[in-house]
Amino acid sequence: MQEGFQFIINEIRGAWRFRWWAMLIVWTICLFGWAGVFMLRDEFEAEARFYVNTTTRLDEVMGGVIIDADERSQIALVRQAMLSGPVLSRVARETDLDLRATTPLEQERLLEKLRRTIKIQSTSTRRGSDDGIYRIVYRDVERDKSLAVVANLLNTFKEDVISGRAEGSDETVRFLNKEIATYQTRLRGHELAIADFKRENVGLLPGERGGYFQRLQNELDELQNLEAQLSILNGRRRALSNQLDRQDPNLPEGSELAPVSDADSRIESLEQSLQDMLLRYTEIHPDVVATKAQLNQLYERRDNERQELEALGTDERRVVLASNPVYQQIQISLNDASVEIAALRGQINQGRGNIANLQEKVDVIPEIEAKLAELTRDYDQVRTVYAELRQRLEQERLRANRIGWDGVTFQVIDPPIVGIEPVSPNRSRLLTSLLIFALMAGAGIAWLLHQMRPVFIDPRNLRQVTGLPVLGAVSMTWLSRHRAQRRVEASSFVLAAFMIVIALILVLMFQDLGIEAGAAIRKVATL
Repeated sequence: MQEGFQFIINEIRGAWRFRWWAMLIVWTICLFGWAGVFMLRDEFEAEARFYVNTTTRLDEVMGGVIIDADERSQIALVRQAMLSGPVLSRVARETDLDLRATTPLEQERLLEKLRRTIKIQSTSTRRGSDDGIYRIVYRDVERDKSLAVVANLLNTFKEDVISGRAEGSDETVRFLNKEIATYQTRLRGHELAIADFKRENVGLLPGERGGYFQRLQNELDELQNLEAQLSILNGRRRALSNQLDRQDPNLPEGSELAPVSDADSRIESLEQSLQDMLLRYTEIHPDVVATKAQLNQLYERRDNERQELEALGTDERRVVLASNPVYQQIQISLNDASVEIAALRGQINQGRGNIANLQEKVDVIPEIEAKLAELTRDYDQVRTVYAELRQRLEQERLRANRIGWDGVTFQVIDPPIVGIEPVSPNRSRLLTSLLIFALMAGAGIAWLLHQMRPVFIDPRNLRQVTGLPVLGAVSMTWLSRHRAQRRVEASSFVLAAFMIVIALILVLMFQDLGIEAGAAIRKVATL
């Protein structure tokens, strides 16, 4: 710490030898720098604020129907378009700024300067938001010119946002109609290609049950299911056959013989129901009348069956009456099982035929399905684009019809205005900054001179550099006249430093005179 501090002290003492060079640098930089500051031309800033309402009542009503271009994006595009070469050239021509450029190169520089200095931006303080309020700002060395440029830009912006919304609508509709016609032709071609392909490959195309491999798997699964059902029915039929073999087809001797008919049981049930209804209803109630009609039909049926039975011979009648109902029921179930087995076998044979047919076409059907999928995919792509174009066309027509109804609201909040005082340059800051820079530059030059012409400040510094011991040091004895000369020299340096500060204060106090002098010098230089 001590060594570092001592090193800094030695560097300062070494650079102090060139203090007058440093003072000369300070005065030179300040004088020429201050003169240059007063030579700078004043810049006046003109500004205008306006409000653009991009959300209308019609937008709320037609929301979801019209996919309109984002008005804020449109404003951003207009803002970029306004800084293009043609627009800036028109602004320069209408405001006489083009008189400052006499050559094509100067004109290009003028337009580039306009592009850099013109600012069109939103006034929203929240990042990523937009409240619809915008400002146009432009600076120029002539107060009237800055005001004229902002006013011209404001009118241009209004025309491009309001009336420019309808530009390109007819061209867009024509383009969409042309593209729709093209895609309609392509769509028709794909439809004909698919129709011809299906006509040439009838019976080989995938259906609702899926493609080839899905259909084959379904057939195999269905065949396996039918075979399982057949196995179950075969077991059931064997069980019924065994049960039928153990049953006697006739009733045992001495059993009571009764007609084989269900009329009696139904008559008994209806008579009971009729008794219940008569307890609640009268004889003419519709339900009572209907029940009696059914009973009469059953009575007649029973009488007919009895008459037919009596017309038979004694042995025949006994055979009919003596049949075992359990045996008959088993026989019926056995017959039903046989019928179901025959039906299942037919279905199994048909399924095996379908599987064999599909397996024979294993090299043909997948290729046909792949080709159909490719044709269908191309058709779907064209149809999707075609439908999108049709939708865009309808939306563009609605958008074109909407122009003029609830259009964008444009309102000037602050008309173009320019301040009386210039906004640039800030001469007070520049003058003070130049003095600080000059002091730093003078100190830096003195230190560089010290590095170029170094000296030993004290014995310790000599010992550190040479590595040799210092036996002794001889102090300088100053005569009286030398001391007086040093005091005069120090006083002169302090006076020079004080005068530079006084000069800064005077320059700051009489800036107007400096500005007028700078303007006069510029005027003489242009003659």
